[in-house]
Amino acid sequence: MKESKDCLSNALEETRKFLGYSSKETHKKSYNESDLLFENECFEKSISQYLESRPESEYSFLPGLGKMPKKESENYIGMSDPCKNKNLDLLKNEEIISYFCDGFLNQPYSLSLLEEFDHITYKDKTISLKANIVDALNNKVTLKKPLLFTALLLKAVNPIQIVELTKFNEKIITGTAICQITDTVYFKKLMIREVSSYQPFGIFNLIILPDDAKLIKPLVIGSLKVKSRKSKLWKLKKKLKINE
Repeated sequence: MKESKDCLSNALEETRKFLGYSSKETHKKSYNESDLLFENECFEKSISQYLESRPESEYSFLPGLGKMPKKESENYIGMSDPCKNKNLDLLKNEEIISYFCDGFLNQPYSLSLLEEFDHITYKDKTISLKANIVDALNNKVTLKKPLLFTALLLKAVNPIQIVELTKFNEKIITGTAICQITDTVYFKKLMIREVSSYQPFGIFNLIILPDDAKLIKPLVIGSLKVKSRKSKLWKLKKKLKINE
């Protein structure tokens, strides 16, 4: 019981320091169990009220916040699960293509992947993508003039929305996101800088968009899941520990 009270006291102390409270003010008296639990409940409500008006980036690393017990109340702070929203509609590839082509779907040419694309990747991992320009019979085509192609990330639900920045306002795609070619589209080093778990359904859609979308049909790679590299490392360490 003493260890439990000490842990709770330490968590409160860390949070007070983060919010600017003096440590001297927090240790003027000793607490019995009931006092400590009551203050913890009041302090959680205080934190909730403080955070309601603050951007998420300011409290995402708040000490002890992730350890708060889950409560079914308006004061509980937690990451919402977008998948629970039954009103969300998962986009189909055809809808995305139609949107970017203004409803025109009779392009003479399209893009054909040269290699199977892995729909699961990791944050900050370099990925590459190759695709040929082909005609209706799947024959490779060489354009007379070079054409620009751009790789974009989209949200997986309506309305269609391009995701340009991470939650920290950094570019979400870095590397070679634009190429100018006549026959083979090649994105050599693409990096996605944020996990997809923050997105509706936990996925992105990746689109390769030509400058002339009425000449060449855009290529949509749906259900792209971006995981954290840390989780992969944690699983590897766990596996090594079990083997030992």
